[in-house]
Amino acid sequence: MRKLILGSLCLAFLASCTKDYSPMDIDDSRNPLEGTFTYTLDGKEITANAKSVSLTKDEDTGIKTLIVSGVKYSSDMEVVKSNSLTFTISHYDGEKKYTMSEYMMATYTKGDHLDKSADFSLQKNYLSINTVANPNPDEEDFQSYVNIESDGDTFKGDFDLWLVYTNPQDASIKDTIHIEGGKFEIKE
Repeated sequence: MRKLILGSLCLAFLASCTKDYSPMDIDDSRNPLEGTFTYTLDGKEITANAKSVSLTKDEDTGIKTLIVSGVKYSSDMEVVKSNSLTFTISHYDGEKKYTMSEYMMATYTKGDHLDKSADFSLQKNYLSINTVANPNPDEEDFQSYVNIESDGDTFKGDFDLWLVYTNPQDASIKDTIHIEGGKFEIKE
């Protein structure tokens, strides 16, 4: 009898704890595999597997920020060995050409040089630099830019970026890379 009462109480308790399950609304209108995000680095054309674009507006200041990103996964899909390029334009003001002096920043995380035993601390993180001196004094210096050709539901543009990696243990060790011929067309 005691077991029957205890079993009934447990059953009643479990039944009383149930409630209707209502999953969160998921925005499935955006697929990170859709769109294009390509660039050339060290003579090799890179095509990102996943891409994203986000335009936000600060309600207090009205300042808009555009973030565009592309990730090229490693062949074994290890995140630590993937390469990621992101550029951010603060004070976004629509379709035009943006340079580093106009609130633009770019980052490139390089992981494809790592072997299977590597960890995140060995990734190289490159940061954008505004201008690289042209060795020919009769020509303009090389300047990083992102050109937004169209915005709205789909963001389209091109870019050319100079980025530098500085070794965190020895600041005299630097590596400069040039990402050129970049193009993107991504749905927000």
